[in-house]
Amino acid sequence: MNLGKKIVLSFFSISLLIAAIGITSNRYSNSLQKQLVLENAAATRMVELTASIETYLYQSLFTLSSLNVTEEISAEQITFDEPNAEMLTERFMYNIDQVKQAFDALENLIASNDVIQYEEINQLIKQTNSRFLLYEQLSLEWFKLLEENGDQSSNFFTTSISPYFNGNILPTISELRQEVIRQQINENAKLDVQIQIAGYVIIILSAFLLLISVGIAFYLYRSIANPLRQLSKSAEALGAGDLDQKVEITNSDEIGELAQSFNVMALNLRKRTLARDYLDSIIESINEALIVTDDHNHIVGCNKAALNMLQVERSEIIDKPLYSVFNKEIESEVGGAVSKIVNLETEIEASDGVRVPILYSESDLINTKDEIVGKVVVAADITQRKLADEKIRQSLHEKDILLAEIHHRVKNNLAVISGILQLQRHTSSNNKVKEVLTESQTRIQSISLVHERLYQSETLANIEYENYVEDLLREIGKNAIMNGSNIRLECEVTKVKLDLVKAVPCSLLLNEILIDRIKHAFKPQEEGFIKVILGKSGNEVSLSVLHNGSIARGFNSNPKKTLGLTLIQTLIKQLHGSYSEIGANDTFTEQIKIVFPITT
Repeated sequence: MNLGKKIVLSFFSISLLIAAIGITSNRYSNSLQKQLVLENAAATRMVELTASIETYLYQSLFTLSSLNVTEEISAEQITFDEPNAEMLTERFMYNIDQVKQAFDALENLIASNDVIQYEEINQLIKQTNSRFLLYEQLSLEWFKLLEENGDQSSNFFTTSISPYFNGNILPTISELRQEVIRQQINENAKLDVQIQIAGYVIIILSAFLLLISVGIAFYLYRSIANPLRQLSKSAEALGAGDLDQKVEITNSDEIGELAQSFNVMALNLRKRTLARDYLDSIIESINEALIVTDDHNHIVGCNKAALNMLQVERSEIIDKPLYSVFNKEIESEVGGAVSKIVNLETEIEASDGVRVPILYSESDLINTKDEIVGKVVVAADITQRKLADEKIRQSLHEKDILLAEIHHRVKNNLAVISGILQLQRHTSSNNKVKEVLTESQTRIQSISLVHERLYQSETLANIEYENYVEDLLREIGKNAIMNGSNIRLECEVTKVKLDLVKAVPCSLLLNEILIDRIKHAFKPQEEGFIKVILGKSGNEVSLSVLHNGSIARGFNSNPKKTLGLTLIQTLIKQLHGSYSEIGANDTFTEQIKIVFPITT
């Protein structure tokens, strides 16, 4: 098998294995995702239906209660705006019908779900439905009694219907809802285990693929490197004058063919002398421009490649000084060189005025007596390489623009999410929900600022974090002022550059610390300050936060773990950092210091 087939077959095998692993993992992930979506949809619908049943049952009981009160009031006491008995009766029957529809929908949902078998839930539904039917029968009996005897109907409602509703209907509804939630939690836990197992399987398959790739690479290395190394040693010996060299390679691929060619060349060199005509033929066969001079740097020979590069005839350069043919800049660069070999990249100007970029190599020509008898100059046209380099630079520039656009779009998407949270906060009437949405919005804004800084950065790999800290304090300060806070935010920062891996958790960490101190370290309407100190020492970054509030919020002084403190601890671990608390003094109440490495 030749070398090309070996390489192609090896890469094809690796690609096939990668594709197989990718397709398998994708299908398995899609299956788990589909199952998770179906389970969540079913559980959500069950919770909605149970909530609907509970709501309409409450309304039916309220209607019965209102109807009972209405019957006890005399006709002269009923106002125009109060509901009459007929309207309340219709409302009760509507509620009963809605409960029945909800039960039917719940049973149909369980019967049509082929992902999970809700046996316990189905039993609870049947139990609840049977109790509801008894409740309906009692209510209908109460309606009959209401028409016949108002006093007995009121007593029947108080002693039978209302206790039965509270003691039998409500507990089963609550138990049904709890069972639905429990079943969903159990199924999600099972799916988490399956996902974890799938991750382990993918890791094992990836490791197996890595081993196969290493084996194939080692095989290719043995097939290529060893013969080439032997060939290289033989070539060096041959170049040193040992014409008896022979390469012993049994490979039948291109390297074997190269070794065979080398052996033939060595045999020919042994059979022939190094005559001038033979050297000239070798020189003429070289694609690079080659020029030979005497000990006075006058040109005595050149090949066709040199004539083509300089756009001259042979008679025009023979016996002329070497540096009169090339640029004067080359003479100034290599004229004082101590080394016998000079390599540089420069340009020459051909006779037609076109400047050609070349790799220029010059070395002394030494005879067998170690005497310098001239120079050998080799010039390679690197125009195509220059064009390729320019394309690479353009490609890198385009990738930088694309990466900057990605950061910009991520920042815009985060801004959209932040806006949605803000709209949700304005529409909510629950202060606790508003507070949670505000905290989530500030977390998103802190990440958005990181991508904005990366978008504005020249390198796209690091951001000047000291400017980011100032921007973050400015945004948090605005929100604090809007919420009526009298706390002043200050910062003292030095120049620090962080990459995206460190900047995001550090930003979230600083955000959580500041929000926690603003909310909990100061009493209502208390004035004060919070100061952030950012510094760098070697490979470590130190982040200190101090305040003069009335309440200390450190881990040691607050054993109760809130969400904010838990996030702070998690982010410190993610940064591979350490946490310390500094005691209070006359200036501040509390100071915490976090130190983490820039690179891990």
